[in-house]
Amino acid sequence: MKILVVDSISAASSPLARGINRALGHEVLCASSPREALRRLRTEKDRIGVIVHSLELGPEAGLAFIQQVREHCKIAAIRVPKFLVLSPGPLPPGDGRYESIFRIMGAECLLHGYEEQTCATVCRMIFESACEKGRATIVVDRSDLLPRFFTPGPVGLEPIPCGPRLIPIFNHMAVHYGTEIATPTLADLADITEASVRVYLSRLRARFDEARLRVGGGISGKEVFRTVRRDGGYVHLLNARVKFR
Repeated sequence: MKILVVDSISAASSPLARGINRALGHEVLCASSPREALRRLRTEKDRIGVIVHSLELGPEAGLAFIQQVREHCKIAAIRVPKFLVLSPGPLPPGDGRYESIFRIMGAECLLHGYEEQTCATVCRMIFESACEKGRATIVVDRSDLLPRFFTPGPVGLEPIPCGPRLIPIFNHMAVHYGTEIATPTLADLADITEASVRVYLSRLRARFDEARLRVGGGISGKEVFRTVRRDGGYVHLLNARVKFR
């Protein structure tokens, strides 16, 4: 899943984009205008899950942009992204009216300049967006030395059997869930050859399927641990919502 930062001032959008990428590990795109943002949406389609929009032109322009995006998504038959609106100051007229309108339009408002709060809100929005797409859920318990992985079932959490050799690759994908990771990166992380990445991912898919069958359904391990060809190579991503304990 990707994040799109819309801000006409590159000196403001670039540091914010880098901060979100550094904090969350997701790819962050930048657009300098609503028109460019819509072009990005036409290209990226469902891959953009959150739009962070700066209100340097005022709240009315921000509302118009959100409406444009919603109409575009309806015509293109794609999911509407989550919106996070960054205001340089309190929204006029100060009585909360604009905040209410933004909420009705599906947007949240924050004051510009609070990067930590912005990153935390974007992280939550990514999780909510994943939930809306009906993805599988992976619960990661990192309370012990080695992480453990579970999938929720009707009577609680069902462990996903994962030996020590699979834990590094699974943990990295969980931390950066929804982010495309190239084969060389996974190979280096797990200390295996690039040719072995396919074998390890096949094992993870099989382990997830074992747990999935015990809880009685859900999407397959092949869909959860996705591999797609990109720019002459292969990239891999965990197509699941992730909750850390």
